[in-house]
Amino acid sequence: MRPADIAIHPTTGAVIITGFTQATSTLQIPFVRAFDASFNSTWETWGFSASAVTGQNLGADSRGVQITFGADGELYFLGRTDGGNNVFQRDGNNITQPLATNVEVDQFNNFSGAGSGSFTFHARLDAATGKIEQGQFIVTRLTNGNANSFSPNSITADEVGNIYIGGSSAASIENRGGRTINGQPVGNYTLGEMAVLTLTPDYQVRRIWTPLTASSDGDGSKGRVDSFAVGNGQAVIFGTVEQPNVATVPGALNPNPLGGTDAYLATWSV
Repeated sequence: MRPADIAIHPTTGAVIITGFTQATSTLQIPFVRAFDASFNSTWETWGFSASAVTGQNLGADSRGVQITFGADGELYFLGRTDGGNNVFQRDGNNITQPLATNVEVDQFNNFSGAGSGSFTFHARLDAATGKIEQGQFIVTRLTNGNANSFSPNSITADEVGNIYIGGSSAASIENRGGRTINGQPVGNYTLGEMAVLTLTPDYQVRRIWTPLTASSDGDGSKGRVDSFAVGNGQAVIFGTVEQPNVATVPGALNPNPLGGTDAYLATWSV
């Protein structure tokens, strides 16, 4: 078992963990497991056996990345998969059944034309049972229309259940050429650019989806959003910049890249 993250229920004290098992030398299987305040096991989602997964031809490596309680008190899961034939496509407790609560709005939520890559799955779970109340895939699109990578690192939700996801993106997010930050168009694309995505509670509308590349950056910037927090009308991210320049504002404490791999902190009103 390879643990990735842990959360504690804000009222019951239940402990919930996520990660993956290296089930075989070529297969990673995600899990979410819950324990009561006395550490008695209460439920598990995914965590299937290798034979069950391969028997359904679901051989894409998949992992739990983060588990957290949002400001709305609900339980949110963030996962990563390397291909379309993955266990997140199925019910978390019955691998033979499709995920009935999967929300597919458009081409950025399915694997049409996908090759290998790093793709996002996120979900809201019932904290008492582990049932997947809503789930959704996030991919980007190449110029030829094929699905491409959006690699996840962080998830949270605000008081009314809007979802916030941070990670890094390959070409290209929806309408990248029309995205702006503080009214300025985003800079040029480079592989692995730091990006944020926010969604309505029903997963139907993308409120924000943008790379964090400065308008003046001709070479593009890349990195990842490692942590996301939101509350009281403010969103805050903490990330890693591997290639400048990311967006800053006049008067920022450090408006210019410091050299090498830099930390990045940003906040905005929601």
